[in-house]
Amino acid sequence: LTHAVLVDKLLACGAYVASKSVTTTFAYLDPGPTRNPWHLDHTPGGSSSGSAAAVACGMVRLALGTQTVGSINRPASYCGVVGFKPTYGCLAVDGVFPLAPSLDTVGYFTANAVDAQQAFAALTERPPVALSGALRIAVVADMLCEPADPVMLNAVRGSADRLNAAGHQTSVVVLPRLVGDAYENHRTLVAAEAAGPPRVPMVALPAERPRRRARRATPPGTL
Repeated sequence: LTHAVLVDKLLACGAYVASKSVTTTFAYLDPGPTRNPWHLDHTPGGSSSGSAAAVACGMVRLALGTQTVGSINRPASYCGVVGFKPTYGCLAVDGVFPLAPSLDTVGYFTANAVDAQQAFAALTERPPVALSGALRIAVVADMLCEPADPVMLNAVRGSADRLNAAGHQTSVVVLPRLVGDAYENHRTLVAAEAAGPPRVPMVALPAERPRRRARRATPPGTL
């Protein structure tokens, strides 16, 4: 059995693999049976749905995920956990099946920020960053795309107010127009690379094309 490099790294750190969680098929627009632990009628987000749900319901402290568009950020937000999507290339993607290699990034989910920091230190062998004093935090008022619902915008404002009350400094920033152009470029790049020739995982594994398997009926709540 060959693991992805990051899995081997976790095993070397003393972790054990509890399960393979559900994702959308090939991380792209085909939801699995995972349900949101906080509200079974709500989506858990995707594509790393099972990982976020497993952390949210306390099954595991750490779960890996990948992100090409928003596959860590969304499930983390929907399931109420910490989702860490690091800088592209920060964590090894060797052994991960690709969607759009120019964008694919490995990250993870934890129940709290302390666990997320400890995991990063272990996986990168870098000492945790010691923060002292007040933080300077940017709040983006306009993402230059379809705006969020009012209830979400109010939640962001409420978070900013609580950060200010805790002694931190928040300020509203305006994004340059090129950020809006980046959305279009991003969609084009994902579509082009996802439609490319069949690929093997991003490491020198046997050159066998992954086969689609018939999906079995899975009981509600399966991760």
